[in-house]
Amino acid sequence: MFFTTRDERAHGLHSCWTHRRGVGFFVFLATAWAMLCATPPAAAQTAAQKPARFVVNIAPGGIVDAVARVVAQRLPEVWGQQVVVDNRPGASGNIGGEMVARSAPDGLTWLISLDNVATVNSSLYRNSTFDAARDLAPVTMLVVSPLVMVVNPALPVRSARELVQLARTRPGEIRFATAGSGTPQHFAGVLLSSLAHIRMEHIPYKGSIAAITDVASGQVELMIPSFTSAMPLIQAKKVRALAVTSAQRLPAMPELPTVAEAGVPGYEVNFWVGMFAPVRTPADTVRAAQQAVSKVLARPDIRERLAQDVMLPVGNTPEELAQVIRTDAAKWASLIKAFNLQTD
Repeated sequence: MFFTTRDERAHGLHSCWTHRRGVGFFVFLATAWAMLCATPPAAAQTAAQKPARFVVNIAPGGIVDAVARVVAQRLPEVWGQQVVVDNRPGASGNIGGEMVARSAPDGLTWLISLDNVATVNSSLYRNSTFDAARDLAPVTMLVVSPLVMVVNPALPVRSARELVQLARTRPGEIRFATAGSGTPQHFAGVLLSSLAHIRMEHIPYKGSIAAITDVASGQVELMIPSFTSAMPLIQAKKVRALAVTSAQRLPAMPELPTVAEAGVPGYEVNFWVGMFAPVRTPADTVRAAQQAVSKVLARPDIRERLAQDVMLPVGNTPEELAQVIRTDAAKWASLIKAFNLQTD
């Protein structure tokens, strides 16, 4: 465990030494020293007993929640203390992000978030009081994964190319659902519109489960969610998978073409889930957290579990994550400007 406290009681013992002499005091000193060594300071006991908290800024049931719970379950074996998951969705992740930013930088509160909080929101929202680049410290990337394009089975398309063709004949009529404005799903749809030269209507929800449920029921036609959200409905044939958003086909699903090869050249969208701390968290605490999480992500059972949802564990350094954020933020900022997406 890397949470430590400093005991200053030695100063009190030194003051007592300057005022008292004799055998009785030596007995007192020996007894006090033995008690000090045998009993941890009260503050240290409190820190050890208090669980760390993963603030998940997305509703339960989605990709971020799933990753957070997988890691939190095994992390105590490395950290030596329990980890609780606290879902705080809203405002495209900014509510949970701001909560962590305002938390004490004591190594007990961490944000588990989709990449949009660090790469999109500062450009998307004009009047936000929270800025991840200013208020949060990158810790590590947990996983990276492509998205999957799915439609309601009643929609008369069986490929991304056919979807694009249909959208061109029905401008503005194809609706695409997302877990909210600014999410990777939102920008996956915007990028599709940009590269394919089509116009679709964005329907934001308060979470992936609600969004994809409405795709399955026919309330909306299209969604580009994570495999975690989509796979149960794909397997139940309640939604139809058209393509994957990665640059290459997935070895686990070789029959599923990429969006690029299915008619939209240059299209590629991958999302990632990251871990962040309040910006004033000591660097050694951040580094220790990164190393602990990296050990969990390297476990064969964890890698196998994440692979079931088409997620690749990462566990990179804070500096490496910071570089990814800078690159992605520049990419999405240009798209926000081009489509005039900025909002209050």
